[in-house]
Amino acid sequence: MRLDRRAFASALGVAGASALAGCSSLTGDDGRTERTVTATQPNADGEGTVAELRYLIETEQGDNDFAIPLTRMATGTASNDEGSFTYITATYDSTAGDRGEFISEVGVFARSYATYVGAGGEAATDFTVTVEDRYDGQPASFGIAREWARQYNAGEISGNQYIGEIVSTFEQPTTTSENISLTGDKL
Repeated sequence: MRLDRRAFASALGVAGASALAGCSSLTGDDGRTERTVTATQPNADGEGTVAELRYLIETEQGDNDFAIPLTRMATGTASNDEGSFTYITATYDSTAGDRGEFISEVGVFARSYATYVGAGGEAATDFTVTVEDRYDGQPASFGIAREWARQYNAGEISGNQYIGEIVSTFEQPTTTSENISLTGDKL
C-alpha cells in the first residue's frame, strides 16, 4: 500500500486539532545507548534498515514528493518500567511556514516509516521526530509507533487513523508570552 502526500494532508485535516494533546516523547530516559545513522540507498535484500529509512526521508521518492534533510538520526535502546525497547530519533530543520506545509513534512516521515516497516525494518518500536527552526506555534515534535505503521500496511487501520495517531503525539512548544491554543484551529 503506497502512501500519497496529498492523502496525508487530507487525513491530517480530518484528524482535527482536538487531537493535538501531545506526549513529550515516545522513548524512555533511562539506560539509553545510541548510535548515529548515516543514509544508505535501499537494496533488494528484503530487510529494511534504519540507514535505508534515513535515505527514504532524505530523497525524493516520486512525483509530488520532496526530500527532508536531517540534522541528526540515531537508533538505540532504552528501558522504562515495562522493560527494554529500541527506538529511532530524527531531528530536522523545518522549512514549513504554515500548518499545510508542516503537514506535508509529517507526511514524508509517516510514509517513509510505513515503507521501512513494510520492508521488514529493524525491530524499533517507535520513531520520534524533533522539529527545529519552527514557525510560531508549530509542534516541537511528533512520534510514530511501529505498530501504527504495521497496522496501516496490513489494512487494519485507514490512512486517516494512522495520521490521527501521529497527530495525537504532536508536542506543542510553550511560548514565553502566552500559550497558543489550537483548540478549534483548522489543520
